[in-house]
Amino acid sequence: MKIHPNVLILLICLAMTVFFTSLVVETQRNRTSLASLRNTRTLAAPDAFAVPPLAAGRRGLNWSDHDTGLSDLLTNGQQFLNAGNHEAAAKVYQAALEQQPDNQQALAAMGVVCFIQKDYEAAKSRLRRYFDLAEQDNPMLRMYLGVALMRQGKYPKALLEIQRVLPVAPEDETLNFSLACIHARLGDQNQAMAHLDKAFQTMGASILTQISTPDLDTLRDLKAFQTLVRTAMLLHQPETATAERPSSPPLQ
Repeated sequence: MKIHPNVLILLICLAMTVFFTSLVVETQRNRTSLASLRNTRTLAAPDAFAVPPLAAGRRGLNWSDHDTGLSDLLTNGQQFLNAGNHEAAAKVYQAALEQQPDNQQALAAMGVVCFIQKDYEAAKSRLRRYFDLAEQDNPMLRMYLGVALMRQGKYPKALLEIQRVLPVAPEDETLNFSLACIHARLGDQNQAMAHLDKAFQTMGASILTQISTPDLDTLRDLKAFQTLVRTAMLLHQPETATAERPSSPPLQ
């Protein structure tokens, strides 16, 4: 069974706001708002995903236990998910899975919902089952699975999953930043810096919003890491100076 096209659309819409934001660790030194990440690029979608996004639905959607048909459940689950009502979406997709435990559309969507809710174990379970059943790979869902494993501290398994996505978009900053974090956690500083450099080539000064993550702590004493941070700060300074430059006084 193939995933419903609307679910593929939804995954692309969520990728910008959910996936990359999940990599940001809030610290006292650096708390990044979602708005500051909206200009960053995530994994380039393969052709199968290249469709225009749907308009967001209303949060006040109606659903009741009377909508027992599987098709109705999947439709309502998608509407709740589009509307950002993740709790309701989870209930509806769970009801769908109770009717048909191996429904690939419900498994994929439920995996994404669990990821958004930071229930990484449940996300991993649903996405693993999806991949057991799917005839074709799905890079975006594979990304979610890899980061779910990463958030659980299962770095070797996370590495295997994210490396499978890398050939789809080898220059993507999200993938490379994730791999930098994983390799740093695994003690491979050379690979970590190689992927961090690739991420920096695309992210530029915006990498400063991510660099405080504890995942990179093992790299901070490296000269290469310190050079990268200084370079990013130099790139950032002209932007700051321009933004803070006072306007000229009016002509008399």
